[in-house]
Amino acid sequence: MMILRENTNDPFEFEWDEFLGFLTKNSDDLVNIRMLVRTDGGVANASQRKRLAAALGKNNPLVAVVSDAMKVRFAGATIALFQANYRQYTVKELPQAFGHLGLDTDQRRIAHATLRELEEQLYAQQ
Repeated sequence: MMILRENTNDPFEFEWDEFLGFLTKNSDDLVNIRMLVRTDGGVANASQRKRLAAALGKNNPLVAVVSDAMKVRFAGATIALFQANYRQYTVKELPQAFGHLGLDTDQRRIAHATLRELEEQLYAQQ
């Protein structure tokens, strides 16, 4: 399980390179990876999304992106074109996102706690 917590800023190239490096390094196991992304509006640009498609290839990990930001929903629609297991949810739909990822009760509790911890770290830096 991978949990990412983003603010309103779009990813810098070095951050995106690091993320794609992880995906490439773990390409043989991507079918088993579940990703939860909670963002306040930060989103990959068109070039980054193109590189994401190349890095994932034919792999379709389970991905749930949770955001109320319209630009995230728009960008996500383009990702959904090449990722069959990609889903988007509003913040109020977080339980449905957990369901898409197949999280049991204990995993949901851990995911909630991890999101809170990441959010505290994210906004403490600003």
